[in-house]
Amino acid sequence: MICVDIKPGFGPTALLVALTWMLLPLMASADEPLRSIDIAGMPADAAFTPLLHLAHGIDPALSPEDVIDAADAIGFKPAGSRTPQFASNQGDVWLRFALKNSSPDIQSAKIALRFPYLERTDLYERRPDGSLHHSMAGSAVPVTGAAILAAYPAYHLYVPSNEEREYFIRIRSSSMILLPVTIASEASFTRRMTLETLVWSLIVGAALAFAIYAASMSFTSEGAAFRIYICFALSAALYILLSSGLVNALIGMHIHFNFARMVFFTQAMMMAFGTMFIMVFLNMEKQAPRLYRVFYLIAFVSVLTGVSFLLPGWP
Repeated sequence: MICVDIKPGFGPTALLVALTWMLLPLMASADEPLRSIDIAGMPADAAFTPLLHLAHGIDPALSPEDVIDAADAIGFKPAGSRTPQFASNQGDVWLRFALKNSSPDIQSAKIALRFPYLERTDLYERRPDGSLHHSMAGSAVPVTGAAILAAYPAYHLYVPSNEEREYFIRIRSSSMILLPVTIASEASFTRRMTLETLVWSLIVGAALAFAIYAASMSFTSEGAAFRIYICFALSAALYILLSSGLVNALIGMHIHFNFARMVFFTQAMMMAFGTMFIMVFLNMEKQAPRLYRVFYLIAFVSVLTGVSFLLPGWP
């Protein structure tokens, strides 16, 4: 047994001092004022998480002007993590950040909220004369203003020479709110979008290739397994297109539709068709009757779940 000799009165004092030093950075960051990020001379491959202040649980009935004018009183605080996360029933979530340009030329950057399921985001840029410039993007709304037609909400930011701009972003969504926010240069943003599109396109292409193969096999097969697999592969391809945000990026400019609702429907259909394919392909009804009933129940529940996502929400 190991014994530690602690002098009377020293233990609590030492513990208090240690806790004070440990909590000092947190207390300092909690009271840290909003600092502007200078984007002058930003490298071509720059991409970073900005210094964000946020407020959550804001009443959706408040107008943007009321929230922005009372920003100091509302209590915007530094984000406690690189990827803040909130439940959808906690009211509006607001982000606040500032950029400045110390160079003699106009500087620009992109800000992206890399979570395709955000249904609506509103960017408010406070101009030097006090006016607000509004832009909008999301999976359930068309892009307006400085918004970029991308797989997730993104905006173009312009900062004139020797000026400072303050920005506010309001997030509303019926799903979980995840905020991986990134500010990037023009080149870095374009490269990332191209790479992401390439990866998702390859996955979708593989799913479509399997669907074509199953279609060719269905002509020579007497069973229904390959026809079911066609439905599985097509639902998988559609799920990838929707969940990655590519559908919204392709046709979201002109169609005012909440594509996020279709994500869960296609996911459920993919599970249902995949389960049915295994049941038929392995002839489980004869080979394993008990397991067949379990798989049948899984497919049935998946179909019901998918249909439920298309129904309107409870009032």
